[in-house]
Amino acid sequence: MSNDPLLCSKEFEQRLWNIRDILHGAVQDNIAHQQESARLGTKKAYEELSALLDSLQSNLKQPD
Repeated sequence: MSNDPLLCSKEFEQRLWNIRDILHGAVQDNIAHQQESARLGTKKAYEELSALLDSLQSNLKQPD
């Protein structure tokens, strides 16, 4: 077993990749000047990331 503190569950990793993909799409929409689509993608990524961090509760705390 590895002692790497950055290792995480496959589910957590997949959720992070999903958020990354949403943000990538929002950036691409922004570059293409599709502002509303970019705004919605950014909002969705924020909501997904917030929900993921909230679900971890004591496993991860906001840095000081």
